[in-house]
Amino acid sequence: MTGCLNEEGLGYLQYLPNNTLVSLTKIDMSGATVEDPYYFFLFFLYRAVIFRTTLILTICQQLGHVAEICAWGKIMKRFSLLMTTLILSVWFSVSAYSYMEVDGIDYFPSSTTTLMVIPIENGYSGDVVIPNSINCCGKEYLVTSIGESAFEGCTGLTSVTIPSTVTSIGNSAFKGCTGLTSVTIPSSVTSIGNSAFEGCNGLTSVTIPSSVTSIGENVLFDCNGIEDMVTVNDVFLYLPKTYSGHYTIPENITRIIGGAFADCTGLTSVTIPSTVTSIGDYAFWDCSSLTSVTIPNSVTSIGDWAFHGCVNLNSAIIANDMLVYMPRTYSGNYSIPGNITRIIGGALADCTGLTSVTIPNSVKSIGGYAFNGCI
Repeated sequence: MTGCLNEEGLGYLQYLPNNTLVSLTKIDMSGATVEDPYYFFLFFLYRAVIFRTTLILTICQQLGHVAEICAWGKIMKRFSLLMTTLILSVWFSVSAYSYMEVDGIDYFPSSTTTLMVIPIENGYSGDVVIPNSINCCGKEYLVTSIGESAFEGCTGLTSVTIPSTVTSIGNSAFKGCTGLTSVTIPSSVTSIGNSAFEGCNGLTSVTIPSSVTSIGENVLFDCNGIEDMVTVNDVFLYLPKTYSGHYTIPENITRIIGGAFADCTGLTSVTIPSTVTSIGDYAFWDCSSLTSVTIPNSVTSIGDWAFHGCVNLNSAIIANDMLVYMPRTYSGNYSIPGNITRIIGGALADCTGLTSVTIPNSVKSIGGYAFNGCI
């Protein structure tokens, strides 16, 4: 069975192979189908409100001298207008959940002419080829995006072909696809969401084109099998987990995304150039051999837990007005410097020897779990 959108791109028509219409799940307010009880409810609620209002206004006209009934009729008229607006709002919101399925892939209409790939009930597996477009009911729809969590958790997915019509890959789109070994992103893609490939530990290579100008955090977090460094334009995405020794970040980099160096247990020191302005969440998570890092004054934004698990860092990390990290071996009282305005999430986590801390009035924000495990 094939699903087709209606003319407005809001509706799901199901057709048999001979194009015989067998179901209609999105209709106008003049009727409803057994398959969609919401429309029965909205339809009869709408008709009841209109009937009640009309009846009261008729009585009001016949008994014009009864001011109280007329006043009540006016109130009901206003109420009916409000209810009509509410009912139509609910109806359009319900209609917005329309989707279609073609050749084992589910789509959601992102406009009247474009489609977005969305999750399927039992997940995707094997080799998935996403088409450039779909011709349905005599109308062509371009596939332009891969939606949020579209393939998330599809451990049986082994490969995916992304067409050149796709411009965006949503948050967690391929998160946890452990069977995926390689992916090529076409040059049509301009944005990739948070955690898009997180946990794809079967990946050995990924190619991200320079057309990508917007990229989220933790895109390649926990992708432990990738063998080469990954950057795109001025963004640093990934250092192979097998890397050991000192590493110097290229001079053109302005942003280190979340998880870029996570679990690089052989990394001993890192040089961050003065071109870098932001470091994402978990950027150096569990770099257990890291003993030295200097953050330049150019860095104005650092995400939570950026250096959590760096157990061999023996001195506090302060970047401009941010307290980033306190060594886990610190004991006794600690007085936070008076220029600090932000304590990032996890900055003092697991400092089990910390007995007291003095926080100055300059501090404006304290990140989540900043003192977690200080017992």
